[in-house]
Amino acid sequence: MQAVSLGGSIATLVWRWLQLLEWPSCDGSDNSDLGDWGITYFELVVNFLTCTGHALPIAINPGERYVQYCQYWSDDALLLPPRTRAAHIQVYSLEKLFRQLFTLSGYHVVPSFEKKQWWPCKSLHRLGFRAPASGIPRRPKLPLVNETMTMVHKYLEKCKDLGSLSLPLDKPTNNPILQFEMQDELSPKSRFRRAAKVRKQSKARRQED
Repeated sequence: MQAVSLGGSIATLVWRWLQLLEWPSCDGSDNSDLGDWGITYFELVVNFLTCTGHALPIAINPGERYVQYCQYWSDDALLLPPRTRAAHIQVYSLEKLFRQLFTLSGYHVVPSFEKKQWWPCKSLHRLGFRAPASGIPRRPKLPLVNETMTMVHKYLEKCKDLGSLSLPLDKPTNNPILQFEMQDELSPKSRFRRAAKVRKQSKARRQED
């Protein structure tokens, strides 16, 4: 987890949260895909926020080789341009974290469902949000689903005239079910080097197989 760019503490929390999601079968044997609207990464971001009380860290110096991060509601984050706390940035960060976890562990943190259409997820469209939103074709059973969807509805109501997920997220009001445990973090440079080492080792193992 220490090789993840966002840091080992938040990566561990995301990993623990992922264990709470109950995904349907990938082979369609349960026949539950009929009428399944899928789930957007935005809804997953909100569920993570609801379950943990934490959003993903924000990049202070995006685009640089060794990126530094700060906590979403920290004083440092509030000094950054408001767009850095937009929900679509959280969506991008979660998708990137999923890819990193797969690359570093070889484990699919989200099942690989068949995409039957160019728009894999229409759950927000069903809620009245017309802009395309990236997501997953099948929908898991979510912990704290009522609290999650309440936050989703409130956010979409605020940005309905914008046509984008460009507003910051609000703090959840419910009690989290997972606690954040701060670890001793590596420096951004050390995380970068460790990730490169893990990727090199993984590539060597695949070539051997």
